[in-house]
Amino acid sequence: MNARTYWAALVLSAALALSCGPDGDQCPVIYGSNITSYRFSTETETAGGVEIDTSGQEVDLAAVDCIVDALEACYAAKPAGGKAHLDNLPRGCLRIKVAPDWHWNECRAGHQIFPCDLSYYETCRDRKPDPANGVCACACAGVVQDGNIAVVTPDLAALSHELTHVVFGVYDPIPDEFKPCVDGIRASNCAGFMTSSGVKQSPLTSSEFIPAPIGTEIEGCTTLLPPR
Repeated sequence: MNARTYWAALVLSAALALSCGPDGDQCPVIYGSNITSYRFSTETETAGGVEIDTSGQEVDLAAVDCIVDALEACYAAKPAGGKAHLDNLPRGCLRIKVAPDWHWNECRAGHQIFPCDLSYYETCRDRKPDPANGVCACACAGVVQDGNIAVVTPDLAALSHELTHVVFGVYDPIPDEFKPCVDGIRASNCAGFMTSSGVKQSPLTSSEFIPAPIGTEIEGCTTLLPPR
């Protein structure tokens, strides 16, 4: 969503809470309006220690770790005259759910999406889908459910965006200070956020960083709203 969709006051009302992780660590939780209601089952853990429920879908677990590593490298980088956002991502706190009912976007070729309840948006409530003429029902590429579950599609296109919500407690539209880390990290380019020697580098100076819009069919990005 872009800034026109939100009241500035709602962004200022972001509430970040803490819950206990698997090892008793404090884990970030962001409270937003649930627009999905998937059941999460801890069926798989990546080699890097991230819990993921693949819903039986084919998902590249190494790519999950790569994206998490790239996101950490991006936020740990110190921009000129600034400071790093964090030292490390709490992998034991991260939970990822792959939407079991995802499908290919009929209006934007090559984009994976899944159903989500955006009926409280007038543009979605009154929309009459007509894929033949480029008008599709509102749908999502990524959301946060139940405070700390990043719901994404098998291609993981929105994973870096949703994890930014959870880890930093920020709502959409995400503040400029978190860009360009929040969007653009994909399974196809995540390795480019690290040098060949394994030293972390900022995508601000990396030719591998290619931002790309993702997400809902309203404004072309992912959605996390404060509680209604």
